[in-house]
Amino acid sequence: MFARAILTGAVAISAATAALGDVLPVQRPVLKEGDQWTVARQDALTKATLSKSTRAVKLVESSKIAMSFGARDGVITPDLTILDSGNVVNDVGYQLLRFPLEAEASWEFKTNWQNRSSGNAGLSSFKVKVLGEEKKTTPAGAFDTVKLRAVGSMTSQRFPGKIWSVTLTYWYAPAVKALVRYEWRDNFRDLDVDEELIEFKLAD
Repeated sequence: MFARAILTGAVAISAATAALGDVLPVQRPVLKEGDQWTVARQDALTKATLSKSTRAVKLVESSKIAMSFGARDGVITPDLTILDSGNVVNDVGYQLLRFPLEAEASWEFKTNWQNRSSGNAGLSSFKVKVLGEEKKTTPAGAFDTVKLRAVGSMTSQRFPGKIWSVTLTYWYAPAVKALVRYEWRDNFRDLDVDEELIEFKLAD
């Protein structure tokens, strides 16, 4: 639960898409107050819907962006990294995107996280790779995307001494300024999770 909450964060929205093959490189998006995205999370095996939530931009500043995550208030960076989802707080955050996104780019990050609800905390370490361009369709539409993969590990105070591996595959659509889909897989829990964009609305 805490891991999925941490990652509900590189965000989503509209404009004409470039032809596939013309997506990369991708510059940092410009979010506006009032932009909002609704995502659905489902069990990867059964496809049963686990939850739906809407995220909206509340205030844009040069170094941070105030967002609502459902009924909770949080903060993301200009690179769409979640620092505070309203429940899970990160010191660095899951840096799933680093702009400009370029072909075959790669980077690493580590972040300490804490879940306010459970009191649980831990460390996540990942290596990210840009895999290329791909057409991706979700209930919100068809998008030209950049496909990325983050491979790493997590620890948790709740399970001392345990380190589990995690693979996250995700698709960023420049036209919607967000991830339109991500797939979380790990070797610890019995529930793998998919999340995808189902609708969005851009501020004028």
